[in-house]
Amino acid sequence: MKKQTPESQIAEYALCIKKELEHWNHLYHIGGQDPFWPDGTGLNLTRNHIISYKMDIQKLCEEYELPVPPEADFPTPREVDNNYMAQAEMIRTKAEETLQAYLNDSSYKSLMKLQDVLSSEQAKDCSINRILGYVNWLQQAISQDDLVTMRRHLDPERYLHSFKECLEAAKKIKETPVPPGTQLSLLDCMQCCTSIDEEAVEAIEEDHMSMGL
Repeated sequence: MKKQTPESQIAEYALCIKKELEHWNHLYHIGGQDPFWPDGTGLNLTRNHIISYKMDIQKLCEEYELPVPPEADFPTPREVDNNYMAQAEMIRTKAEETLQAYLNDSSYKSLMKLQDVLSSEQAKDCSINRILGYVNWLQQAISQDDLVTMRRHLDPERYLHSFKECLEAAKKIKETPVPPGTQLSLLDCMQCCTSIDEEAVEAIEEDHMSMGL
């Protein structure tokens, strides 16, 4: 690989400064999509990158007596609070709307009733506790003003689809073991539970009929 000249290195660092500044402005005004870190953390990391590139340019220019490119004199973005989040009010509003969409979803309602019917092993097989946990985590995030977690729910369709898939998996479970050694079908369990909605019962009845049970 051909070794870079000082001029090409300086040009590359100058381009990196421009890109990092654009990224900083996007994070500050629009926000990022990191599922675990606030925008402020990314902003300060980007700021550090800019400072580092400027120092590299300054060092090369001094060492080789080269002119300093204009990018090296661009203002360095200010340091922000690590917990800063862009469009915070929009995130809060959307989180409340998403939570209502979850709570009103028919698949979610059926899962809430099924969780008391499934055995621990069956619950594990269809991941019902994890799926229902999405709603609990969002509720907690709203109460604690956890904007990072709330931002993960800006598009509710992803999680609504998970509710539907989980319900389908739960409906495919054939039997629930009941001590001491007897077995009770999931349909029987559901019919004994008056809180289970008729739609879920009918769906499982159809599954049993199609399999000749």
